[in-house]
Amino acid sequence: MEEKDRVSIVMSCLNTPKDFLDLAIESLLNQTYKNIEFIFINNGGNNLDQLKSYELKDKRVKVVNNKITLELPEALNLGIEMASGTYIARMDSDDYSMPDRIKTQVDFLNKNTSIDVCSMYAGIFGARNGLAVYPWCKKEDVKAMLFFSNEIYHPTVMFRKDFLDKYYLRYRKGINYSEDFDMWNRCCEKGSMEIIPLVGILYRIHNMNSSIIGNQIQVKSKEKVLSYNLSLLSVAESNLKYINCLCNDNNADINELCEFVLLVLKQNKIVQYYKQEALQKTLYRPMCKIIIKRKFNGITFYNACICFWKSHLIRYIIAKWYKGNYAKAQFNKSYMLIPSIIKKKLFEEKRWENVT
Repeated sequence: MEEKDRVSIVMSCLNTPKDFLDLAIESLLNQTYKNIEFIFINNGGNNLDQLKSYELKDKRVKVVNNKITLELPEALNLGIEMASGTYIARMDSDDYSMPDRIKTQVDFLNKNTSIDVCSMYAGIFGARNGLAVYPWCKKEDVKAMLFFSNEIYHPTVMFRKDFLDKYYLRYRKGINYSEDFDMWNRCCEKGSMEIIPLVGILYRIHNMNSSIIGNQIQVKSKEKVLSYNLSLLSVAESNLKYINCLCNDNNADINELCEFVLLVLKQNKIVQYYKQEALQKTLYRPMCKIIIKRKFNGITFYNACICFWKSHLIRYIIAKWYKGNYAKAQFNKSYMLIPSIIKKKLFEEKRWENVT
C-alpha cells in the first residue's frame, strides 16, 4: 500500500529512565506505517547519547539537543516547527505506541477530511492496568467535554500540519502541565477534534509522571483554561468553583450547582459556541454522579429526575459498555503484533482484563 502522507512524530525527553525511553522509541520505529520522520528532543537532560544512538541506526530519526531545559510547550513547538510531514503525531518518552497506531490515525484523517485533530483511547499500565474508554467520540461531544475536563491522552494525538500552520496553533508557554488541555480547546475553537474509539498507546502510570510532579502548577494552569472557557460564554470567573465541583464534587451546594448548569446552558444558547445538546449531556452527567453520591440529599425528586433525563445517563452507560468491549477486542488484535519479549517488559505478563 502506498504511504504518500508523511507523519512527523514529536517527542521530548528530560532524564527519562533508559528502559522507558528504549521501549517508547522501539514502539515508534516498528510501526506498521513506515513513512515517518522522528523528531526527538533532548530537553537539557541526560538522554542525548541514547537518542543519538538511534539517529545513527535509523536515518528517519532527527535529534534536537537543547543545552538548557525549556518548558515543555517550548520544546514541543521546536518539534512542530521542524516537522515536514502532512501530519504531526505526539508521543511521550515513557509510553508505548501500539504497532498500528500511526496507520490507524492516518487512515482516519484521510477518510475524514473535515476533522483537524484526532486522538485515541489508551491502555494503562505500570501502577495499574486497564483501558481508558469514553463513550464520547464525535467532535461535538469532545468539544463540549473540554468545557470543564481534559480526558484526552496527550501522546495519542495527531494533528494536520496545515491546520496548525493556518491558525499558528502552538503550545502556549506558561500553561505548564495543562498545555495540552489549552491546546485542545484552541483547536476546537478553530477546527474540529475527534476520538478514534481504539487503543493507540499504552500509557505508563508511575510516580515520576509530570502531571503528578507538577500537580500544584497544573491546577493553576488548568484554571486559566477554564476561565477562558467561561469567558467564551460570558460567565463570570467566580463560577470556577462549580466547575471544580463537577469534576471533583467539592461539596458545593447542589442547588447552586444546578443554577450554574442552567446559566451555562442559557449563555451557550445565546452565543451557540457548543452544540447545545452535547453540552447539556456533558454537564448533567457529573451532576447525576454527585446526586447519587450524596444519596439525593439537598435536591428535590423532581429536579433529580430532570438531571437524569437530560444527562441521557442510561444511553451513556450502554455506550460505554459497548465501546469498552469493542476497544478491548480490537486491542487484543493489536496486542498480538507486539513481540513477546516486549510484552514481558511492559506488562510483566499481567493480563489486561480491567476496563476503567
